[in-house]
Amino acid sequence: MRVRRFTTCVVTVWLLAAAAATAEVEVLKDPVEVEVHFPEALDYEVELDDDWTGVRELRVSVGLPDDVPRGTTMLCYLKDEQWNWYQHEPSGSLRSGKTNQIRIDMSPGSENWFPRGHIRQWDGYVAHKIRGFGIKVFNNATWHGKIRIERVYGRTGDRAEQPLAVTGLRVNTDKVPCFEKFEISFDLTRTYANPFDPEEIDIDVTFTSPSGKTYPHTGFHYREYVRRRSPLGYERLTPVGQSYWKVRWTPNEVGTWKAELTLWDHHQQKLWKQAVADAAAAAQETAEPVDPPKREDFLVRVKPITFECTPSKSHGFIRVDPNDRFFFSYEDGTFWYPVGQMLRSPVDLRKPYKGYEREFHEGEGTYAFERMMGKLATNGCNFIRVWMGIWWVGLEGPRDYAPGYEGLGRYNMKNAWKLDHILDEAHRLDMKLKLNLNNHGQFTRNVDHEWYENCYNEMNGGMLTSPAAFWQDAEARKYYRRRLRYVVSRWAYSPDIMGWEMWNEVDLTEGFNAGVVAMWHREFARHLKEIDPWKHPISTHFCHDQDAGAVYSLPEIEFTPGDLYQTNIVTAMRNKWLEKKGYNKATFISEYGVGHDRDQMESNFHGGLWSSTVVPMAGTAMFWWWNFVDAEDLYYHYKPVALFNAGEDRRGKNWELTSADVRRGENRHAELRVLGRQDNSEAHLWVYDSDIYSRNDGNRYRHPPTFVGCVLWVPGLATGTYTVEFWNTCTGKVIQTETVNHRKDTFQVPLPKVQADLAVKIKRTGG
Repeated sequence: MRVRRFTTCVVTVWLLAAAAATAEVEVLKDPVEVEVHFPEALDYEVELDDDWTGVRELRVSVGLPDDVPRGTTMLCYLKDEQWNWYQHEPSGSLRSGKTNQIRIDMSPGSENWFPRGHIRQWDGYVAHKIRGFGIKVFNNATWHGKIRIERVYGRTGDRAEQPLAVTGLRVNTDKVPCFEKFEISFDLTRTYANPFDPEEIDIDVTFTSPSGKTYPHTGFHYREYVRRRSPLGYERLTPVGQSYWKVRWTPNEVGTWKAELTLWDHHQQKLWKQAVADAAAAAQETAEPVDPPKREDFLVRVKPITFECTPSKSHGFIRVDPNDRFFFSYEDGTFWYPVGQMLRSPVDLRKPYKGYEREFHEGEGTYAFERMMGKLATNGCNFIRVWMGIWWVGLEGPRDYAPGYEGLGRYNMKNAWKLDHILDEAHRLDMKLKLNLNNHGQFTRNVDHEWYENCYNEMNGGMLTSPAAFWQDAEARKYYRRRLRYVVSRWAYSPDIMGWEMWNEVDLTEGFNAGVVAMWHREFARHLKEIDPWKHPISTHFCHDQDAGAVYSLPEIEFTPGDLYQTNIVTAMRNKWLEKKGYNKATFISEYGVGHDRDQMESNFHGGLWSSTVVPMAGTAMFWWWNFVDAEDLYYHYKPVALFNAGEDRRGKNWELTSADVRRGENRHAELRVLGRQDNSEAHLWVYDSDIYSRNDGNRYRHPPTFVGCVLWVPGLATGTYTVEFWNTCTGKVIQTETVNHRKDTFQVPLPKVQADLAVKIKRTGG
């Protein structure tokens, strides 16, 4: 069927009726005559950008000439914030020679609006932003003339306010293993202009453990999506059903738990204030003291929910180890050593080096994450770093940046669903992630600038005239606290979140001031720890550590990641450890990777993994160029590192950097060097070709020479019997084992042949 389409832009005007009880929203105030050529259908659309939350009924007037053939039908359609289509088909045919009046119920939950091309039902939140309204008129007969659209307007007004209550309450299970997710889902009898604003609707819940401990938490607004892959491989998310509410919890005690929900909204606030005013008036009239009504009496309380927590094999949440602050452990005391990679987002469109010829596929979304996370896990990785960037799983952004964004203070439900999915996948793979909450580009017009896409920017409806104003602006802080509340409400339940990273490269924000930024971190790290029932570790991240002291020294910052984009990755890794150990905190490198060609980049990748794992850092360095690793299928580099560290507990050993070296005869070897950590009875070492890993010689990496007849010298080991294992760093296999009876001043053991590098474990087994 052919359709004749007309589009016009109309600025909506709000006309208050004389009684002020109702108002009218003019969509099309002045009549419009539209030429029609049936059987070609008429399509007339008005482009809008309006909030129809208060519209209760839509009225449409369409006039048909006398000679229009019988059987003319019509449908009306709406486009919401995300351009999703809803349509209403009035019953019966339009009458010729008459002005046809159509009334459409717009109230939340109305069944008049049928979704097309998606399955999100009409609810009280669809009408928040209406992008367009249209009319289609059909007739299979042949006719030419004009149809008159007389008027289109909405009627607003106060509808009977329902008592605030929870409906449709359901739980995901009544028996949940310890440290697994317990989830409450429910609907509310009221809808809100902004369901993310706790001043409009505040859902609190108190969880009581079997031992009687109480934990406060909050609920959050939720929207469901279904995922599919298009024929070209793109991720497509389609909204499903109506929006609703959730509470997520992870129990940490076996036994019977209790959850008690309390609700408070601005309607209850109004009722309470009115009751207080009435009580005051009564007291004044009677001259008798009257106790004012208490706020607690106007809270809406839900019948307590109980559920059972059963034993499990889970180790719980990650912590900075309480007895050795340089490392991490689980809540039950089990040691945890992260082996991982940067996985900021599905794609970084920048090339790893100039001249790189492969193209990275955009648009795969969580499908790309699943593939890369799966390959990482298969090769022994247990850790990734993810950003809540505006181009990935960010919550706030200007409405015109991308579908799903609704401006400051309203959160992108599509991106939130993606992060849910990533956490579910991490849980399946037993993989932890460090969740970065802010990246520097959002608040700068310089390096990686995204200031012009920032909804805090006054140009985008925010309150800030410059990026640097963010740190001290009272309104910006209010909105940021609100966002943290949502993040904690929705995702803090997850033991698969290793920790919160408050910023990426915060020193690259515009107008960086260390003192001001330190004060901000103290305030918001404390606030984050206060509202997070599970007390995830908190960090922040700097590009240049010389600017980090004021922040890294804060007790609220519990571990200290950083960058290390260096050609001489070995010396840089050693020096970085020495530089940061003074903070007496766990540290690791969360970004590295440089090279001018494939071989240089791969050698830097390999060298960064091994140099980081043999110094006393809390985890391996995290390579930045994840698309390079994926495209070149270099995941195998991780497995040997993971196997080398398997079963090793680094805590409490007071590791120091080794002074071991390689000798041929009495002379120090000209090219082989040693990096590692040791105490007086154990050493973990990496023997490496310095021309490859210090000079980043990619050609030599690809064609390494073979060294034979070399001896490893390790000072500082006590006398005794030692087992020595030599590891192939590309296969993760022990290629040779030696038993050494050490009675000399310096421990000595012959090396097998060395090509590029070799890992060594030395452990004292007897006195």
